[in-house]
Amino acid sequence: IGAFADIPHSELGTLYPELKDFKEFQGLTYSILTTGEFSSYRAAKKYMQKLKKMGVENATVVAARNDQLISLEEASAKTTGPSEDKKSIGLSEKEREDIKNAADHIYFASGKSIIKQESYKDLDVLAAIIMKHPEIKVTVEGHTDSQGNADMNLKLSKDRAAAVKNYLIKKGVKSNHISSEGFGSSKPVADNSTPEGRAKNRRVVVVTSVYSE
Repeated sequence: IGAFADIPHSELGTLYPELKDFKEFQGLTYSILTTGEFSSYRAAKKYMQKLKKMGVENATVVAARNDQLISLEEASAKTTGPSEDKKSIGLSEKEREDIKNAADHIYFASGKSIIKQESYKDLDVLAAIIMKHPEIKVTVEGHTDSQGNADMNLKLSKDRAAAVKNYLIKKGVKSNHISSEGFGSSKPVADNSTPEGRAKNRRVVVVTSVYSE
């Protein structure tokens, strides 16, 4: 959680005494991050109140979740700051490891979206975890390497993610608690110029979030 504020030069020295003598910047207004980050919503709110008392107008406290800025209200709602998502979802560390393990052991027929039988055991564990936690929603992401046609890769990634989603639904996961998306080769995690890198990029990722109606 960070605090941003539009600060005229005349007030900048209040926060940053070392900058007050920079005459060439007088008359300008700065939209700056006035502090690095806070560990809690309460600490951010307290700092915002301090800014107001110092006469700094238009101060805004913001938070980031999944690399995206969110509103102060959203940050405080259900206490779901970045460090508190795990508590909101309620998954144990072992369950999180089992989810990642299941995603890492999903295998498909070459060039197809047919799930290999050797994947079923881990997918059944994944289904059981999702059904045990009605407070979570799962997004299944499909990814490919950059070999071949980009459009075909995108379609394959979507089809594979959908195949996993449909398997889990057949195992009892509610359809409104799971979705799927494919990204083709647009989000590599390794170098596509090597066989090892391409193998890492051909993957399924299972993302958990707080379920909402």
